[in-house]
Amino acid sequence: MLGAILIALVVAGTTSGAAFGSYNPAWDGTSDFRDAITDSSDLTVAQDTDQYADSDPEDTVAFVIAPDTGYADEDLEALQAFLEGGGTLVVLENFGPHGDAVLTDLGAEAQFDGQLVLDESTHGEGPAMPVATGIEDHAYTDGVDQLSLNYATVLEPHEATTLITTTQNSYLGANASAEPGDADELTAYPVATVEPVSNGSVVAVADPSITINAMYGEPDNEQFLTNLYSEHEHVIIDASHTDTVPPLTGAVLALRGTPLLSGLLGFVSIGLVFAYANGTLGALWNRYRSQNTQPAQGLSEDELKAVIQNRHPDWDEETAAEVIAAFKRDETKRGDNADSRS
Repeated sequence: MLGAILIALVVAGTTSGAAFGSYNPAWDGTSDFRDAITDSSDLTVAQDTDQYADSDPEDTVAFVIAPDTGYADEDLEALQAFLEGGGTLVVLENFGPHGDAVLTDLGAEAQFDGQLVLDESTHGEGPAMPVATGIEDHAYTDGVDQLSLNYATVLEPHEATTLITTTQNSYLGANASAEPGDADELTAYPVATVEPVSNGSVVAVADPSITINAMYGEPDNEQFLTNLYSEHEHVIIDASHTDTVPPLTGAVLALRGTPLLSGLLGFVSIGLVFAYANGTLGALWNRYRSQNTQPAQGLSEDELKAVIQNRHPDWDEETAAEVIAAFKRDETKRGDNADSRS
């Protein structure tokens, strides 16, 4: 019993429920994105902007995903030094002010508009999930035919180079129920740009949701994200201004840079290996994933909407229903893949 309790504490301390969390395996986390990077690149989940200095900027790309708080002067200095060294910074934001402030403070031309983009002709489960099909020729769009958006905004590129746009039938609205009015112009809007800043480059993407587990596998989000980091030896996911790193994982990340405490880390590792060997860790982890990554099982649609509204109170009911539908579609794909393997 004590062993099970300890393992439960380890699991709780190494996973997160935060939206866009790198260690959140639920539908609104980004653990699939993190895992994909880990499979091919050297990854740092940075809890402090000082960690930007630990890698060669010319071989590094950093992702800033919907920050919860603003970057202070010393943080911006770290990002500026990173760009001066030739680094690539990817900022993904929709309606929050902090991602847009990062672009402004670093001297980027592109800016997030902050209004919701809708498309009644080319979309997923509804107009608030538009499919962006305007793909410009660039290394970052190689193999990309579309982006599947979810509650996105658009970009004002100014002098930045546009990479991807929505269809010509898109319009802006205050919420997911908005309809184009007489004064609204249906047009294509930029949703991804790239531009040189200092000696590096900045990529702006008007939808952080392309990184979440429920949307990562939608066409062609994974390919686009892979293109952004695949040519770099090192990848940073900037968690310095988000509540995404669970306490035990954060402690382990800190311990890696502390030689005097490496023995303690080794002791914990041995305990985890023992728990894995006797099956306790695997059973507990499978139970956790089944409860957190498959909310459609055992919950009514009203209960699912309640979960989404609790985590995202700014979303309306129509948007929640669209996300639920997208998640169920992803679950169906996973089930079909499992059947084909069996």
